[in-house]
Amino acid sequence: AKNVTAPLPGAGLVTVTIPPGTPDGFFWISTNAASAPEDISKNALDDATARLTEATLVTGYIVELHLFDVFGNASTAALPSPARVTMTYPDAAGDGIVDGTSVRVNSLRLYGLDTAGLLWNLVQNSTLNAGPKTVHADIPHFSFYALGGDDAAESFKGIALSTASIQWKWPAVAGV
Repeated sequence: AKNVTAPLPGAGLVTVTIPPGTPDGFFWISTNAASAPEDISKNALDDATARLTEATLVTGYIVELHLFDVFGNASTAALPSPARVTMTYPDAAGDGIVDGTSVRVNSLRLYGLDTAGLLWNLVQNSTLNAGPKTVHADIPHFSFYALGGDDAAESFKGIALSTASIQWKWPAVAGV
């Protein structure tokens, strides 16, 4: 296996473990995919992100992953086994909130982008490891991946309570 690591904006890292037996070629990680995606337009990526309602993506944690053959062409070969994507996250204060965000650490998971449907989907085997402050998942192919979780500011949607005061006077009834 080969590990490729790149810094993420802020204090995080992304590491991709490329499985043994992957065809020879070049591996590319874009850590500025949120502002300059290669495979889809920025508007399409922004629209997909805006439609994600079950999680908030951590700013700066969208990556685009590609494998190219030895001639520089995008590889369409299947991976011989899943690759692993690992992202580190900062929580220097230890308050359970990713630094610089309102995303809860205990809810962090990896999301993959369905580029055909432009939908972010939870990567089902996504695993949080709070000790080293990482989230990892085994992925079947290279595409867009992002770190996301519950937004602490939105996780309690309170019910607005109010009181109504109605005043009336019963008419006097004779004999009662």
